[in-house]
Amino acid sequence: MKKEAEEALIAKYVCREEFNAPTLNPQITSMMKESSKTRDRYMATIEKLAGLSLSVIGSIMTNIYDHRDEGVDIIDILTPLKDAGDLLSLIINKQSKNRKAFIEPGLSKESSAILKETSIDEFLYGKDLSGKIKEMKAFSREGEGLAKATPTSATPRSLNQNTPYSGRQRAGFTNTRGRQKQKLYFRGSQQYNQQFVNRRAQAPRGRGSSTRSAARN
Repeated sequence: MKKEAEEALIAKYVCREEFNAPTLNPQITSMMKESSKTRDRYMATIEKLAGLSLSVIGSIMTNIYDHRDEGVDIIDILTPLKDAGDLLSLIINKQSKNRKAFIEPGLSKESSAILKETSIDEFLYGKDLSGKIKEMKAFSREGEGLAKATPTSATPRSLNQNTPYSGRQRAGFTNTRGRQKQKLYFRGSQQYNQQFVNRRAQAPRGRGSSTRSAARN
């Protein structure tokens, strides 16, 4: 039932005082959370619908009794009786929604998203719930495939990445045991310089040994 039709139906009848929903004590209201107040107002609305339904049924019974001798027009019985049935249907529908409100907070976000697309029939979440779950899982797998196919952005490269310092040899230096040593050249023939380099490489380890060997030669 649409909201406008529901409001018109409720306004059509007056609830008997003894069937009204009890008012919540203000001392309790001041201590309640807003979510609890909202839930209580919803439950009170259902109680009012139940009380209004009883009031309509009571008025039908009173009308039949008061006109038991001359009889009552059938329309005067069926019309309010139908309205009472509509009010009871509203109660059932609101109670079903209330059941959902208690169930869904304990479920995952993915499950809640599926349940929001369902309608109430003989099952609370519809008889085609299994099909909706399979459909949602299929969409989820397709979404994962699209996410994997999306290329990642290239990492910015440093300006010096192509020519790192560790891989370049400075002019006049040689790499020895992980550190750079400066070459020592003498003015003169290239042959003498090459002999000096060869002897220096064959000289025993020790401070000053290479220099003394070169001086003796």
